[in-house]
Amino acid sequence: MRPTKDVFLVTYQFGHHYAVSGYNRLVEFVPCRTIRTPSVVSSFIQRTTSYERREALKTETGLTGYFPECRWLEWQVGRKLRSSRGGVFHFIYPENSFYYTAVARRSSGARVVATYHQPLEESRAFIKKTDAIRTLDAVIVLSETQREFFEPLVGADRLFVVPHGIDLEFFTPATAPPRERRIIAVGNWLRDFPTLVAALRILGQSGVRLSGVTLSQVDVRAQAGLGYG
Repeated sequence: MRPTKDVFLVTYQFGHHYAVSGYNRLVEFVPCRTIRTPSVVSSFIQRTTSYERREALKTETGLTGYFPECRWLEWQVGRKLRSSRGGVFHFIYPENSFYYTAVARRSSGARVVATYHQPLEESRAFIKKTDAIRTLDAVIVLSETQREFFEPLVGADRLFVVPHGIDLEFFTPATAPPRERRIIAVGNWLRDFPTLVAALRILGQSGVRLSGVTLSQVDVRAQAGLGYG
């Protein structure tokens, strides 16, 4: 798949994400170029930005999760917007990185879009200022439930719902019944760990033998009586 100069993916690598995690993987499926903050720059900014400056950025942007290194990221986007002959600039984590681009000078034909992934209540909690969102050429959301927050800001004609999907080539039914039962639970954000613990306890009490349980949270293993192995 050949990259195209007309689409730029504006992204951020979270510290808790693995190389194969996050929406950064869109680059594998969409011909595009990426604009991101290099890890060495991110590390330097994180080390040298004071607590007061971090809080000031959150207040100024109205984004409770705005990262200081994303100010550098938006500066890079601004440079590209001025020099690019058109093109689409797609913010993948706008809850953490989109604000100053809204007032950046653009070349003719350049478009700025953003994908928002947080549920309705989280959007209300994280996004305190909405003026920047109103300037977007398009907003992509992952659920109809997000429409309540974003449609009044951009209108129905600029709002697009693209539900979460999975890789059907990887997640396919087994050709034969599994010889062992295995549970994998990963991630942390908005996971329902109490229900997971309760389900694991029920399985254990019912005599179901689990040959492998992979959990991302050690305390969940302990609560479910699975130990630390």
